[in-house]
Amino acid sequence: MTLFLEANGIIDRIVKSTDKVHHITAFIKEEKLIFALECVILGFLSLSLVILGMILLRRTIMQKQVKEAKILRGKYETLLAELMSCFYENDKIFGKKNLSVSLSKADKTKPFNRQIFLEQILLMKHHVGGEEAEVLNYFYEKLGFKKAALKRLKNKKWFLRMETIQELMTMEVSGIDPIFFKMTLDKHQLVRIAAIKALILKDATWQPALIKYGFPLSPWEQYHICDALSKRQSIKLPDFTPLLKSVNPTVVEFALKMIKHFHCLEAVPQTAAFIKHDNPKIAVAARDVMKQFDLEDIMEDSKLLAEMFA
Repeated sequence: MTLFLEANGIIDRIVKSTDKVHHITAFIKEEKLIFALECVILGFLSLSLVILGMILLRRTIMQKQVKEAKILRGKYETLLAELMSCFYENDKIFGKKNLSVSLSKADKTKPFNRQIFLEQILLMKHHVGGEEAEVLNYFYEKLGFKKAALKRLKNKKWFLRMETIQELMTMEVSGIDPIFFKMTLDKHQLVRIAAIKALILKDATWQPALIKYGFPLSPWEQYHICDALSKRQSIKLPDFTPLLKSVNPTVVEFALKMIKHFHCLEAVPQTAAFIKHDNPKIAVAARDVMKQFDLEDIMEDSKLLAEMFA
């Protein structure tokens, strides 16, 4: 009987505690709870409307910019086409009154207009030469695009630095080889390779940049440098022997691969010195060069090699 009463007491306590849990918010009035819930819902709806409004506003602005850009492209294309159709003196190029299109103040100062104008100049530069290219170069420098590009080379954003190198290459700006050489030491891989390719394509002295290259030359980098060299091969056969003096093993390996790729027979004597190199990759690359010219039998006889290429 005593156990039964104790059990009933425990059950009563459990039931009472459960009732307390179900009524934990009993101390808050129902009106206040409903008001708080309404405020939360109203705040959520207000925030949703603000976000929707921002999205619609952004979309409207973008659509307006697309239409404006289309109009500006047509305007600048017509202007440049007219200017390139005949020769103008540089000092009077902005004052010609017989042009159907002329530049406004916004065209010269507004960033959006200038960006569209620059795009048109770069687009046309790919397809013209001679006096027509001179007109484009004049506009490029007269409107301050060259000055802005040189300044942009120091921008903290790596992709802007890389795009600027390509822009300067397209416009064939002269006297900037030292700048490109300095940028081969850039902290970003893509910028470094863009600068090296620029030196190669400009037929500038590019070997010292690779000799002093302080980073491992990845297969991806080697491919892009080789691609640039291939574009210059028909003009001038590259000289890779200076790269063999580099303390960077990946550069030496790359030089040996290029000697093989471009069939540089005159570089065989310098290649023979790397056949027994401590770096197995360099040794293999050197042996591949010798095998290409069927010199496997004498590749370890440096004296005989010297006599053959004397």
